[in-house]
Amino acid sequence: MCTDQYEEIKPIDVNEFRTFLKTAYELDVLDMTFRGIVSVFSRIWGKENLEPRRPLDGHKKQKANDALTLMLKLYEKYAPLESLADLLREKQSDQKALSAALKKNLIPKITEKKYKQNVSSVTNITSEFEDIKTNLARYATNIKEIVNREVGELKEDKDRLLQSKADVDSRLSRIMDSVSQSRHIKSKNFESLKAFFPDVYDDKIIKVEEFHSDIAVILRKELKTSERELLEEQANIKAEIAKIDERLSSILKNVENPGLVVDRVYELSNSKRNAELENKYHDQNKELTIDVKQTQENLDVEKNKLLKLIEDLINSKLQKLSSEIYGETRKSPYLTFSKSNYEFEIFEDTGTGKAYSNLILFDWSVFLTSRLPFLIHDSLLFKNIENEAVAKMISLYCSTDKQTFISIDEIQKYGDSAATVMTKHSVLQLSNSKVLYIKDWRK
Repeated sequence: MCTDQYEEIKPIDVNEFRTFLKTAYELDVLDMTFRGIVSVFSRIWGKENLEPRRPLDGHKKQKANDALTLMLKLYEKYAPLESLADLLREKQSDQKALSAALKKNLIPKITEKKYKQNVSSVTNITSEFEDIKTNLARYATNIKEIVNREVGELKEDKDRLLQSKADVDSRLSRIMDSVSQSRHIKSKNFESLKAFFPDVYDDKIIKVEEFHSDIAVILRKELKTSERELLEEQANIKAEIAKIDERLSSILKNVENPGLVVDRVYELSNSKRNAELENKYHDQNKELTIDVKQTQENLDVEKNKLLKLIEDLINSKLQKLSSEIYGETRKSPYLTFSKSNYEFEIFEDTGTGKAYSNLILFDWSVFLTSRLPFLIHDSLLFKNIENEAVAKMISLYCSTDKQTFISIDEIQKYGDSAATVMTKHSVLQLSNSKVLYIKDWRK
């Protein structure tokens, strides 16, 4: 910071300076950093924003969505999307948390088939509750009725487990046979072959033996893995069967015990609660999936609508500027936004000069239709553009109250009028004899 006579008062860091610039250029209404506002439209040699077909890319690895966000914020269209974006993030966060809990088995995850089974189970349990409540006195004197019902359910569960065990036993038996019989071919097995074909080379036979040996090792390893998994599954099924047998034994031993009614009600209550809980989480997961999809669709629709407004505004200005510089017969470049990307189309003339000319016209279109505070265009942008077109552009740079900064070489070739304007507005002129620093760094 300096006085009017450029006497230093105090140094400030670059962030403080950017904050000052944002306020000085009256950009505080934009939810962006000062650098974020001006960087893309400062086309300077050495930066990575000089690709004519990607005018909104600040660097080579920039995501296309960042370019869309830049335009929405620069044209003050982003605010309507923020509430939808916040809602989407909230729902995605809830969905992620629920999915993680389901994945780690902290809460039960079920299929549609299991969901329907749970609905049926809750209906049946509720019906049985009502039956027990209505006929409690009858059950107290005739325990066999409720016992028979539970025994029947347990037997059905046991039959299902026994079938699963039979399947596992069969697969396990085949695996064990394969493991015990897994052998690789020995060299001696080829002796009889050599009796008929004496010219067979020993080294070829050895290679076949080695290959077969490697395959046998791999297969044996896979078979052992399958064997362990099946043994574990078999043990789990046996444990479930043992629980059912224990429960059956307990029921049949206490067939006249009135406490069985209480046990039955307790078990039914647990079963109903578990079924309802499983279905509740299943419903929540489905609802969140639908909500996330719907919110994303709403956000996309609103975003596309706002981007279309910006697109039309820029293309209209592009067409007008192109006509001023090149005449009405030349096609103007065209900007198109999609949901997550953009295209800047250059028609017919694909030369380097026209490409950079279109890039300059794009910047001007944004400059004249937004709060963008200034443009910076380095000399390399003008190198290949037609001299007559550059001369017209110079008039364009002088046609606004906003600031524009350009560097340009050989001004005389653009005509006396353009050269006069550039000389009048120049801040710094360099030549072989007039270098920027006291020291000539070229030597």
